[in-house]
Amino acid sequence: MNKNIEKNEIVKIQNDAFNQLYRQMAINCAPTILGEKPASLFCIKNKPTLIKNFEDQQPRIEKLFGVKIFVLKHSENHLVILLYNLIELMSILSTTEASQFLESMGYVLSDSLDVILYQLSTNFEAGCPHEIGIFLGYPILDVKAFLEPKSECLLCGYWKVFSNVESAKKTFERYDKAKAFVTNVFENGLDFQELLLCI
Repeated sequence: MNKNIEKNEIVKIQNDAFNQLYRQMAINCAPTILGEKPASLFCIKNKPTLIKNFEDQQPRIEKLFGVKIFVLKHSENHLVILLYNLIELMSILSTTEASQFLESMGYVLSDSLDVILYQLSTNFEAGCPHEIGIFLGYPILDVKAFLEPKSECLLCGYWKVFSNVESAKKTFERYDKAKAFVTNVFENGLDFQELLLCI
């Protein structure tokens, strides 16, 4: 009997941990889930059980949040995913500016998003690549300026801003509001299904 109780408690702890992961993912990626941002990065470090659970639950997470997920980096103790809106991300990557920039960074352009994301994941092997900003919806002028050592950073927020400060501030505000909204939903005791009804 005691062994059964211990086993049930372990399962409960594991479920609680994964529910916490769901919540953290929902809050961190809220701008993407709510359609304000084409994509978000999310990392899990030093939690191999959660990483394994995430892999098992990935289709459920995609369905729950209405997004797609691509694993950019994976090991037993470190997982980096790109959570994205398919139509919005494809729209950004199909622009002439984005295409030319990615080509200049060594990308072989393709009509297949998975092919492009695979190239991104390959670049993640050496660390977080600079071009990730294009995928995350950062203005291309700021992504390019970040690569220039003499560029003057005018504002730091979700990315380093080198131009169009007022526009960036408005974008940051939208992202903050999306996170605050999801946080408030959870603080009011609603679950994930109820969160979707609030969107």
